[in-house]
Amino acid sequence: MTSEMIQSILMFAAALLGQIIGASLLPKTNGFQDLKWTAISLLSFGMSLFVISLLIKRGFALSIVVPLLSGLVPLTVGLVAIWFQGEPASYAKIAMLIAACALISLAGFIS
Repeated sequence: MTSEMIQSILMFAAALLGQIIGASLLPKTNGFQDLKWTAISLLSFGMSLFVISLLIKRGFALSIVVPLLSGLVPLTVGLVAIWFQGEPASYAKIAMLIAACALISLAGFIS
C-alpha cells in the first residue's frame, strides 16, 4: 500500500468521524440553543465536508465517496445512539438499519 493510499484512507476515516461526531452531538445542541455543543457539532460537520472536498480534489469520485458516507454514517450514528445514548433498539431495527445502509452504499457502485 502506498503512502498516498494510506493518506486517502485516513482522510476518509476523518471525514467519516467528523460526520459521526457532528450527528451524534445533535441532541446535546438542544435545537441549536446550547452554543457550545452547537459550535462543536457544526465544526465537526464542517471539518468533514472540508476533508471530503480534499478527497474529491485528489480524484475520488463524488458518486463513490458520498454514498459510502451515506451508508456508514447513519449506521454508525444509530449504533452510537443505541449504545451510548440509551435509545431502544430491537434486532429488527438494527437489521433494517444495516440493510438500508448497505443498499445505499452499494448504489454508489452501480453505473
